[in-house]
Amino acid sequence: MKKYSHNTILALGNAILGDAEAENWLEQHGFPELVHLSDFILHETPGSYQYLADHNHLQLAAFCDAFKGNGKAMAWLLRTKNREWAATLKLALDEDYDARDWLMANEFSAFVYLAKCIERFIRMYNTHDDIAPI
Repeated sequence: MKKYSHNTILALGNAILGDAEAENWLEQHGFPELVHLSDFILHETPGSYQYLADHNHLQLAAFCDAFKGNGKAMAWLLRTKNREWAATLKLALDEDYDARDWLMANEFSAFVYLAKCIERFIRMYNTHDDIAPI
């Protein structure tokens, strides 16, 4: 499973908040899978999910499935040592502060930021507000 740097995860969070420069940065630095992940979170684009599955980005495809509420995908993330991705969703979707504490204790602070970005996007989507900085 591919691991991502702190700055790469921060860029993913910013892309989810609609930052075109962050999306371009991801693309230019060789992370098209994260552009597709962002696209799936924002628009649920089937082609983006298919890209992740077809290019063997299984943890990101499972993240998408878990984002949509698939408990088996969440269990798979946990079972396959992709806990940072699972904890991110637990924090973003369920306000699970134990997940936040685990992320911080294991030096995944960028994933806490990613969770906040996902949470902000969901709140914006549900209220149709403009996206504002965190």
